[in-house]
Amino acid sequence: MPAPRATPPWILDEVCTFCPSRLFGLGEFDVAARPDPQRWPWNPDRGLRLDAVTGVGVCVHPYDVGLPVGRYGSEGIAPDDAGWAEPRAEGDEDPAAADVRPAAVAHVPEALRRWRPHVRRDRMRRGAGRPSEKSSAQPPEQPEVPRGLVDAVPADADALGGWMADHLNSASPDEFPAVLGRVETAARVRHPDDVVVEALRRALAGG
Repeated sequence: MPAPRATPPWILDEVCTFCPSRLFGLGEFDVAARPDPQRWPWNPDRGLRLDAVTGVGVCVHPYDVGLPVGRYGSEGIAPDDAGWAEPRAEGDEDPAAADVRPAAVAHVPEALRRWRPHVRRDRMRRGAGRPSEKSSAQPPEQPEVPRGLVDAVPADADALGGWMADHLNSASPDEFPAVLGRVETAARVRHPDDVVVEALRRALAGG
Protein backbone atom coordinates (compact mmCIF):
# COMPACT_ATOMS: atom_id res chain seq x y z
CA MET A 1 0.00 0.00 0.00
CA PRO A 2 1.55 3.35 -1.01
CA ALA A 3 2.33 5.88 1.71
CA PRO A 4 -0.24 8.67 2.10
CA ARG A 5 0.57 11.82 0.19
CA ALA A 6 1.81 14.63 2.39
CA THR A 7 0.47 18.16 2.02
CA PRO A 8 2.42 19.72 -0.88
CA PRO A 9 4.54 22.79 -0.08
CA TRP A 10 2.48 25.09 -2.32
CA ILE A 11 -0.60 24.33 -0.17
CA LEU A 12 1.10 24.81 3.22
CA ASP A 13 1.14 28.59 2.89
CA GLU A 14 -2.62 28.62 2.30
CA VAL A 15 -3.95 26.38 5.08
CA CYS A 16 -4.47 27.18 8.76
CA THR A 17 -1.72 26.44 11.24
CA PHE A 18 -4.01 23.84 12.83
CA CYS A 19 -5.32 22.30 9.59
CA PRO A 20 -5.37 18.47 9.71
CA SER A 21 -3.74 18.44 6.26
CA ARG A 22 -0.50 19.34 8.05
CA LEU A 23 -0.70 16.19 10.16
CA PHE A 24 -2.38 13.58 7.95
CA GLY A 25 -2.01 12.33 4.40
CA LEU A 26 -4.45 12.75 1.54
CA GLY A 27 -7.67 10.89 2.36
CA GLU A 28 -6.92 10.60 6.09
CA PHE A 29 -8.96 13.65 7.12
CA ASP A 30 -12.37 15.11 6.24
CA VAL A 31 -13.13 18.39 4.46
CA ALA A 32 -16.26 20.31 5.46
CA ALA A 33 -17.91 23.28 3.76
CA ARG A 34 -18.00 25.43 6.89
CA PRO A 35 -17.34 25.37 10.65
CA ASP A 36 -19.89 23.55 12.81
CA PRO A 37 -19.12 23.41 16.56
CA GLN A 38 -21.63 20.59 17.07
CA ARG A 39 -20.58 18.26 14.25
CA TRP A 40 -16.82 18.88 14.31
CA PRO A 41 -15.91 20.68 17.54
CA TRP A 42 -12.49 22.06 18.39
CA ASN A 43 -10.38 19.64 20.45
CA PRO A 44 -7.89 21.62 22.56
CA ASP A 45 -5.87 18.52 23.47
CA ARG A 46 -5.24 17.60 19.82
CA GLY A 47 -5.17 21.18 18.54
CA LEU A 48 -7.62 20.64 15.66
CA ARG A 49 -11.28 20.02 14.85
CA LEU A 50 -12.49 16.43 15.10
CA ASP A 51 -15.61 14.78 13.76
CA ALA A 52 -17.86 14.31 16.80
CA VAL A 53 -18.74 10.75 15.72
CA THR A 54 -15.64 9.32 14.05
CA GLY A 55 -12.91 11.37 15.74
CA VAL A 56 -11.29 12.11 12.36
CA GLY A 57 -9.63 15.51 11.81
CA VAL A 58 -11.74 17.99 9.85
CA CYS A 59 -10.66 20.91 7.65
CA VAL A 60 -13.37 23.57 7.24
CA HIS A 61 -11.73 25.64 4.48
CA PRO A 62 -11.95 23.62 1.23
CA TYR A 63 -10.89 26.59 -0.90
CA ASP A 64 -7.64 26.82 1.12
CA VAL A 65 -6.73 23.15 1.34
CA GLY A 66 -7.50 22.61 -2.36
CA LEU A 67 -9.88 19.68 -1.89
CA PRO A 68 -13.64 19.33 -2.45
CA VAL A 69 -15.90 18.74 0.53
CA GLY A 70 -16.00 15.08 1.59
CA ARG A 71 -15.84 12.66 4.53
CA TYR A 72 -12.66 11.07 3.25
CA GLY A 73 -11.11 9.91 6.52
CA SER A 74 -14.43 9.07 8.16
CA GLU A 75 -15.79 6.98 5.28
CA GLY A 76 -12.62 5.85 3.52
CA ILE A 77 -13.36 7.81 0.35
CA ALA A 78 -10.55 8.75 -2.02
CA PRO A 79 -10.59 12.52 -2.64
CA ASP A 80 -10.16 14.30 -5.94
CA ASP A 81 -6.59 15.53 -5.54
CA ALA A 82 -6.55 17.90 -8.53
CA GLY A 83 -6.13 20.82 -6.15
CA TRP A 84 -2.87 19.34 -4.89
CA ALA A 85 -1.27 19.24 -8.33
CA GLU A 86 1.87 21.34 -8.67
CA PRO A 87 1.00 24.77 -10.12
CA ARG A 88 2.12 25.47 -13.67
CA ALA A 89 4.86 27.99 -14.25
CA GLU A 90 3.60 31.43 -15.22
CA GLY A 91 2.70 31.52 -18.90
CA ASP A 92 2.40 27.72 -19.18
CA GLU A 93 -1.20 27.39 -18.05
CA ASP A 94 -3.68 25.93 -20.52
CA PRO A 95 -6.69 28.34 -20.61
CA ALA A 96 -9.03 25.51 -21.55
CA ALA A 97 -7.95 23.50 -18.53
CA ALA A 98 -8.41 26.51 -16.25
CA ASP A 99 -12.03 26.84 -17.34
CA VAL A 100 -12.94 23.36 -16.09
CA ARG A 101 -11.26 23.46 -12.70
CA PRO A 102 -13.59 22.53 -9.84
CA ALA A 103 -14.83 25.63 -8.03
CA ALA A 104 -14.04 24.14 -4.62
CA VAL A 105 -10.30 24.06 -5.30
CA ALA A 106 -9.85 27.69 -6.34
CA HIS A 107 -6.49 29.17 -5.35
CA VAL A 108 -6.48 32.09 -2.92
CA PRO A 109 -3.81 34.62 -3.99
CA GLU A 110 -1.37 35.90 -1.38
CA ALA A 111 -2.54 39.45 -2.10
CA LEU A 112 -6.06 38.52 -1.02
CA ARG A 113 -4.85 36.85 2.19
CA ARG A 114 -3.01 40.04 3.17
CA TRP A 115 -5.83 42.36 2.17
CA ARG A 116 -7.33 44.29 5.07
CA PRO A 117 -11.11 44.81 5.16
CA HIS A 118 -12.40 48.30 4.55
CA VAL A 119 -15.59 50.19 3.89
CA ARG A 120 -15.53 51.25 0.27
CA ARG A 121 -15.62 55.02 -0.05
CA ASP A 122 -14.67 55.38 -3.69
CA ARG A 123 -18.30 55.63 -4.81
CA MET A 124 -18.98 58.44 -2.33
CA ARG A 125 -15.82 60.24 -3.43
CA ARG A 126 -16.84 59.99 -7.07
CA GLY A 127 -20.15 61.69 -6.29
CA ALA A 128 -18.48 64.57 -4.44
CA GLY A 129 -15.25 64.76 -6.41
CA ARG A 130 -13.63 67.72 -8.09
CA PRO A 131 -14.33 67.54 -11.86
CA SER A 132 -11.31 69.66 -12.75
CA GLU A 133 -8.87 67.58 -10.71
CA LYS A 134 -7.04 64.85 -12.59
CA SER A 135 -4.74 62.26 -11.16
CA SER A 136 -2.34 59.87 -12.84
CA ALA A 137 -2.66 57.39 -9.97
CA GLN A 138 -4.27 54.11 -10.93
CA PRO A 139 -7.14 52.80 -8.77
CA PRO A 140 -6.14 49.85 -6.55
CA GLU A 141 -6.68 46.49 -8.15
CA GLN A 142 -9.54 44.56 -6.57
CA PRO A 143 -8.38 41.22 -5.14
CA GLU A 144 -9.51 38.00 -6.76
CA VAL A 145 -12.19 36.19 -4.76
CA PRO A 146 -12.05 32.39 -4.27
CA ARG A 147 -14.94 30.95 -6.25
CA GLY A 148 -15.68 28.33 -3.62
CA LEU A 149 -16.02 30.97 -0.91
CA VAL A 150 -18.30 33.13 -3.05
CA ASP A 151 -20.53 30.14 -3.78
CA ALA A 152 -20.86 29.52 -0.04
CA VAL A 153 -22.12 33.06 0.71
CA PRO A 154 -25.78 32.86 1.84
CA ALA A 155 -28.24 34.47 -0.56
CA ASP A 156 -30.36 35.51 2.44
CA ALA A 157 -29.02 38.78 3.86
CA ASP A 158 -30.34 37.85 7.31
CA ALA A 159 -28.10 34.76 7.35
CA LEU A 160 -25.00 36.62 6.20
CA GLY A 161 -23.89 37.78 9.67
CA GLY A 162 -24.07 34.26 11.09
CA TRP A 163 -22.09 32.87 8.14
CA MET A 164 -19.39 35.47 8.69
CA ALA A 165 -19.33 34.80 12.43
CA ASP A 166 -18.82 31.06 11.80
CA HIS A 167 -15.70 31.77 9.75
CA LEU A 168 -14.36 34.38 12.17
CA ASN A 169 -14.86 32.11 15.17
CA SER A 170 -12.84 29.40 13.44
CA ALA A 171 -9.84 31.66 12.81
CA SER A 172 -6.79 31.83 15.03
CA PRO A 173 -5.71 35.31 16.21
CA ASP A 174 -2.98 35.48 13.55
CA GLU A 175 -5.40 34.48 10.79
CA PHE A 176 -8.31 36.66 11.90
CA PRO A 177 -7.51 39.74 9.73
CA ALA A 178 -7.08 37.64 6.58
CA VAL A 179 -10.24 35.61 7.22
CA LEU A 180 -12.21 38.78 7.93
CA GLY A 181 -11.01 40.33 4.68
CA ARG A 182 -11.84 37.23 2.66
CA VAL A 183 -15.40 36.80 3.94
CA GLU A 184 -16.07 40.51 3.43
CA THR A 185 -14.72 40.37 -0.12
CA ALA A 186 -16.76 37.27 -0.96
CA ALA A 187 -19.91 38.78 0.54
CA ARG A 188 -19.55 41.94 -1.57
CA VAL A 189 -19.73 39.83 -4.74
CA ARG A 190 -23.30 38.79 -3.90
CA HIS A 191 -24.63 41.59 -1.69
CA PRO A 192 -24.67 45.43 -1.71
CA ASP A 193 -22.15 47.27 0.44
CA ASP A 194 -24.69 48.39 3.05
CA VAL A 195 -25.88 44.81 3.56
CA VAL A 196 -22.30 43.57 3.96
CA VAL A 197 -21.38 46.29 6.45
CA GLU A 198 -24.45 45.55 8.56
CA ALA A 199 -23.67 41.82 8.46
CA LEU A 200 -20.08 42.53 9.54
CA ARG A 201 -21.37 44.50 12.51
CA ARG A 202 -23.55 41.56 13.56
CA ALA A 203 -20.71 39.07 13.05
CA LEU A 204 -18.22 41.09 15.07
CA ALA A 205 -20.83 41.54 17.80
CA GLY A 206 -21.23 37.79 18.08
CA GLY A 207 -23.38 36.80 15.10
